[in-house]
Amino acid sequence: MKSQKREKAVPTERLAPSNVTISPETIEHMRDCEAREWIQRFKKKKDERGFGGAKEWWDDMSEKIRKTRGEKAIQDLRNRMNKFR
Repeated sequence: MKSQKREKAVPTERLAPSNVTISPETIEHMRDCEAREWIQRFKKKKDERGFGGAKEWWDDMSEKIRKTRGEKAIQDLRNRMNKFR
C-alpha cells in the first residue's frame, strides 16, 4: 500500500482574552459560584478531617490564592463566602 502525503496542519486562530467580552453581571455570578464551591469543599474536608484539618487545609489554599491572585482577590472571596454561609 502506497503511503499518502499529509498536508501540514494550518493553525487556527484562538480566541485571546482581548477578543472575548464578559459582562460585569457574569463576572459577579462566576465569583459567587466560586465562593459557594469553596464552602462546599470546606464542608467536605471538615467531614473527612475534622474542623482542625479543614481549617489547616483552607489556610493553605487561601495562601496559594493570595500568591496567585493577590490580597484583594482573597479578601473578596472570603467576603463572598461569609455572605453565603
